[in-house]
Amino acid sequence: MKNKFYVTAEFREDYPNDTELAKNFNDHIKKESIDCLVSTINKLGYECKFYGGINSLLKINTFEQNIIFINYNYGKTEQHKRAQAPLLLEMANVKYSGSDPFVSLLVNDKAFTNKILTASDITTPQHILYYKNSVLPKEIQFPVIVKPNASSSSLGITQNSIAYNYEELSQILNKQKKYLPLIIENYISGYEITVWIIGNKDRFSLVAPLLISKKEKEFFMKKDVFTFEDKANHQRFFHNPYNILSKELVSKVCEIAKRCFTILNMRDYGRLDFRVDESGNIFFLEANALPGFSMSTDIGYVCQFYDYKYEDICSKLIETVLSRFNDQN
Repeated sequence: MKNKFYVTAEFREDYPNDTELAKNFNDHIKKESIDCLVSTINKLGYECKFYGGINSLLKINTFEQNIIFINYNYGKTEQHKRAQAPLLLEMANVKYSGSDPFVSLLVNDKAFTNKILTASDITTPQHILYYKNSVLPKEIQFPVIVKPNASSSSLGITQNSIAYNYEELSQILNKQKKYLPLIIENYISGYEITVWIIGNKDRFSLVAPLLISKKEKEFFMKKDVFTFEDKANHQRFFHNPYNILSKELVSKVCEIAKRCFTILNMRDYGRLDFRVDESGNIFFLEANALPGFSMSTDIGYVCQFYDYKYEDICSKLIETVLSRFNDQN
């Protein structure tokens, strides 16, 4: 019996803006991107349709064994929303793509992700987890960047999120209280590289690195930071890192990305972010178990730089998911 696919997602158009500085932008995917994904999977010869969002998953019924859900659902608006869809899909005992609820929650927690990877000899920036009544240590290596510990899409990060002394750090912490707990990380100057992965342990069909710049700035120095507004206003620029850095260095980043993906037990697809300093040291920054895979996101540049069509990406995604379930049988 041939597999059928249902896509679950929340539409950006159904939610209010997350920023006043850009119109029609929040941490959800556009309806047109979902429509494109569904139509492309159908073009590949599979039967695919949009199922609905979280409200539909709450009412989920029993399905035939050949149904597989493609999880493109970022959840509603709660802090740990990324785990909502996989949790409901687990409870319904249906097959679905992407990481399970535990991993979805884990990678959404920057501090715990860093602890796990550090224990496996992956280099991460030193960090402090800050709660409402936390006492700052007497010695902090400045500069540091302050981020929400559990958020995505650079939400809560502003141009003033970097501190160079205790006074600046205290001011930032007071302004960011609504995002508690906060993670205080040593700021790493360097190149920012994100690696898009499709596959599973020892069987990766796509490992595509992208170098990100802010306007003309490829190397991030002091006070250079990606903000939520930068993302909303399309101020991120993507480059083929093999044209800027050595092949050996980029390949090393990709190997570390695959290790991180495997250590964190991520499934099917994910994106991992790194900084490479001027000495070539590679620092893991964060992981995303549910990155956007529409042509208006990073995937558009993956296609451009590595000579793929969107159909190729969707095919790799479907084949990876089917392969994982076939291995379980």
